Amino acid sequence: MVPKYLNSADLFVMASQMENHPIALIQALACGTYAVAPDIGRIRSIMSSGTGRIYNDNTVEGLIKALRKTIASEEYLSSKRSERATTFDGWEANAREIMELYKSINCE
Repeated sequence: MVPKYLNSADLFVMASQMENHPIALIQALACGTYAVAPDIGRIRSIMSSGTGRIYNDNTVEGLIKALRKTIASEEYLSSKRSERATTFDGWEANAREIMELYKSINCE
């Protein structure tokens, strides 16, 4: 059901005060939905060029400014959804990376 809604949206807006690894943002990017998100947590490392706008002023005013810029520039319409869609490693790859990290610092 989630992909159906994300694929029908022009924009995905994340208005969080705190995030680390936002699953909703990852789902939107995987669907190719252009995202507008604050520069918090790992968002900068999750979003790549052309997949959305990251804004620094994480306030209501900052979000409004980012949305106005995005809509006025029509950048969310500049490429096809299929060209913007991002692939991510599954949980198995993430679990392997965590286990390798623990092994490297002797936390077994």
